[in-house]
Amino acid sequence: MRKLRERPIQIYLRPDQDAALRYMAKQENVAIAELVRRGVDQLLSHVPVEQDPLLSIIALGGSGPPDLAENHDKYLMEIFKSESKSWRKKSLLTRVRGSQSRTKKTTTTKKRKKSTPIS
Repeated sequence: MRKLRERPIQIYLRPDQDAALRYMAKQENVAIAELVRRGVDQLLSHVPVEQDPLLSIIALGGSGPPDLAENHDKYLMEIFKSESKSWRKKSLLTRVRGSQSRTKKTTTTKKRKKSTPIS
């Protein structure tokens, strides 16, 4: 099933609005829905910034340092360096422990018995 980018909505127009939209759609060779979307876009472009619903998400969470926005690259690099150091230590320990366990396995393996030929 195809995903729609637009969401269907039902609206009621006065007969004069319907006639005007149909006329405009025919003149511009576009769908009525396209004219409605343009009208909604134009209406929303006049919403004052203070009333914009997206502004409510600003400052929802704690940001940590007060200069995080200006120095985010610096903070990310510090995190990366600290994590890569601990990763290298873990990686080295894993390699050393892994080689020790392989050594133990090879020294404790049993020798195979020689098979006797069937006569």
